[in-house]
Amino acid sequence: GHILNLHKVSGHAPKLTSAKRPFTYALRNECDVPRLYRELAICRTAINVECDYELHHHHPLALQAGLTQTQFNALRHWQSKSDLFDAKQKAVLTFVDEMTLNKGVVSDKTFQILADHFSPQEIIALYQSRLQNSDMKMTQAFSTPTFVNYAVDT
Repeated sequence: GHILNLHKVSGHAPKLTSAKRPFTYALRNECDVPRLYRELAICRTAINVECDYELHHHHPLALQAGLTQTQFNALRHWQSKSDLFDAKQKAVLTFVDEMTLNKGVVSDKTFQILADHFSPQEIIALYQSRLQNSDMKMTQAFSTPTFVNYAVDT
């Protein structure tokens, strides 16, 4: 594979990048919540914060995790195409929408529906998956061709 420009740009702060690596590894590889739901959270967050860069890079990961292309295409307007998603997926999408569109405020009803499908540990993993990508707009700006020459070459 190739190194994403995002990671090349992060090379300017190697201590911070190094400190973040174990957390990122654990989030990607050691969570109990299945990858499908984490990718769903990441992709819906990317849509809500208008970060095409993140959505582009997570599109194939979401498909590999089990999301169908039809579901992926429906994510922008999932509420009107909710029949494409099961109850667990809808719980994740509703949670992410409230987190990203309501300044982090999640209703008790939404949290209870999420808790009906996921353990506390899994909910934290979903939250962290979304939070890990909460700086997506800045990430996108630092990863676009504008910053290609700003990257640290490997």
